[in-house]
Amino acid sequence: RVCAYRWHIEDAMPFHKSIKFTIEHGHANEYKADYSSVAYWYQSEPHAAFPDLPELKTQQPIPPPLKLQGAIEGESLVAGAKATNGTVTVQNMADYGPQWSGNGQLWWQPTKAGEEMTTSFKAPKAGQFIMVVYFTKAGDYGRIQVLVNGEPVGSEVDLFNGGVVNSGPVSLGKVTLKEGANALTLKVTGKNASSGGYLSGIDAILLK
Repeated sequence: RVCAYRWHIEDAMPFHKSIKFTIEHGHANEYKADYSSVAYWYQSEPHAAFPDLPELKTQQPIPPPLKLQGAIEGESLVAGAKATNGTVTVQNMADYGPQWSGNGQLWWQPTKAGEEMTTSFKAPKAGQFIMVVYFTKAGDYGRIQVLVNGEPVGSEVDLFNGGVVNSGPVSLGKVTLKEGANALTLKVTGKNASSGGYLSGIDAILLK
């Protein structure tokens, strides 16, 4: 058993109406274990009455994360990824909502247009497939072109959005794949005039 205490005395965290605490379950929240916690705070007086705690039977367990059936998860593409600029990591997306498959994404952080990131994914067999990609969109994301085995597929994708959202299924059309490993490249073509950066993220890929 392990107990850990975190005292916010020198680095107090003031709040006025509410505060949210989260626990990281290992790096990128991938470690399964039993966790529990209790928090105490200094309360100014007088204060409004606190609401009654819900009955135990009304408290529901957190549902498992969304999993797209048959998808190639973006997180699985990080290990072999190489970029001309910017880091490539797994980003936990649980704090942004339940719409990311597996609660994570491949997160690439280039700093300018023209940069490329290449990784590989496996096709179950040789032939033509419809490639559907679930991207992430946000206020500092750029415009990208997807290439498979060095050939552009689909149109340029603008990943800018005022908030962090999942793009939903984006069809890139037909792509010819070989059985086994195929190269996937993201090339930064620029950015929306309203965007603050050139970042990009892949949640999942479906081959139909």
